[in-house]
Amino acid sequence: MPPSLPKKKNEFLSNVTKLSGAQFITLGLGFLTAPFFGRLFVPEEVGIFSVFMSLITLVTTFGTMRYELAVVLPEKDEDAINVWAAGALMLSSWVAILGLAVILGVGHLLEGTNYMAIVPFLWMVIVGITLGNLGALINQWLNRKKCYGANASSSITASVANQFGAIGAGALGHNSSLALIVVNLGSQVLGLAVKARVFVAETVTLWGKVRLRSIWAMMKRYRKFPLVELWSATLNTLSVHLAPLLLVYFYSPDIVGLYSQGMRLVQLPMILVGLAVGQVFYQQATEAKVNGTLPELVMKLMKGLVLVGGFPFLVLGLYGDTIFSILLGARWGEAGVYTQILAAWIFIVFCGAPLSSAYLVLERQGSLLLFNVITIIFRTVALIVGGLSGGPRLAIALYAIVGVILWLVFISNLFHLVKLPIFKTWVGNIRELFPAVFAAIPLLAVRQFITGASLQMVAVFCIALMYLAYMIWRHPLYRSSFDVLWNALRRRQT
Repeated sequence: MPPSLPKKKNEFLSNVTKLSGAQFITLGLGFLTAPFFGRLFVPEEVGIFSVFMSLITLVTTFGTMRYELAVVLPEKDEDAINVWAAGALMLSSWVAILGLAVILGVGHLLEGTNYMAIVPFLWMVIVGITLGNLGALINQWLNRKKCYGANASSSITASVANQFGAIGAGALGHNSSLALIVVNLGSQVLGLAVKARVFVAETVTLWGKVRLRSIWAMMKRYRKFPLVELWSATLNTLSVHLAPLLLVYFYSPDIVGLYSQGMRLVQLPMILVGLAVGQVFYQQATEAKVNGTLPELVMKLMKGLVLVGGFPFLVLGLYGDTIFSILLGARWGEAGVYTQILAAWIFIVFCGAPLSSAYLVLERQGSLLLFNVITIIFRTVALIVGGLSGGPRLAIALYAIVGVILWLVFISNLFHLVKLPIFKTWVGNIRELFPAVFAAIPLLAVRQFITGASLQMVAVFCIALMYLAYMIWRHPLYRSSFDVLWNALRRRQT
């Protein structure tokens, strides 16, 4: 009988499994419900909803001034509850300011622009900000008390309610952006209710220790969160939601809907792989830095990601329009075209993002901040130039080109920091693309000589199976992964 893992390690793996399992279910539901969602909602309504959510996400960053991240830091619970109260106080102030702005008619500033579509929902933005920040505050307290199961249950509840609520609303004829917004806010309320019960039980004896003097002391003690972390988080959030906010300005909500839905589906598997690989890499990179093996670890992981991602992103680049037309319906074909344009950039992010924690291990947070600043500047310029010069495809193409260049520089700088020869390392990684390059020949032949989307997809599926079988036969990474899955299935059967 194999020796059991140490108790602390078992506890850690259990907690990670709870949280990552909830994330897997959340993202998996999004993929499984996509065909129904695409046939019930038109791109314009999805676009208005996407702009609404981008606005909420961006403004939410300022809600607690990032004090929620400090909740886990104090040794004493009585200090932690005052940090929590500081975050709640900041949220109350922020909500009051936004509420006053809506009452005074801030929506009139948007007249004559494509943002007018979200003006009727501005008061709902305040509701969304309140729910999002309150949820973040409760999350951090539950993390402090190691109540990971409550956070996982809350996430799953909200996801199930949101996905099936949207489909239910659409099936009943409520196919508007308002329906999507109401369902989303309602699902947040349900998720919040699940963890609020545990939160109240954990804090019921502490509220009597909340004092204004103590709140002020905690705000001063953790002042770096609003002074430094807030702006880093804002840049990260803006970099993600910049495209929807600028695309709706230059074009229309339906273009945003096509772009957002395409990116959402393409990023689902990328997020799943990135979360799993990134977590493991961060832990191993910390040890590798001490052992002097960080260069080898970076090289090995990068090669593996290039090898695994090459073929799927090749298929996306060649058949994105066909895949989306079949999966979501004909009106979403243009979303597939956008993903084809973005495929090279998304592939490079897929390979590089899990490695980005090496910057933290090397204590080069300043480099990450600089990268975020440069990224936002160049992405903004690309979208503005594209918006002023031509149609959405041009804007998205410029956006993708900028993304490719910046991420190549970002990864190259990482190679330099871990003392890997940049040119030689890139050559080694490019070699891992050779199997996908050879697979491109039959994929291009299918595109050229087979008519009919369904027949093309059948042919692509057969090529994918042959490619996978060949890689399992020839390559150690695929073979070892197959062995792990096969042994896991056998153990389950016995």
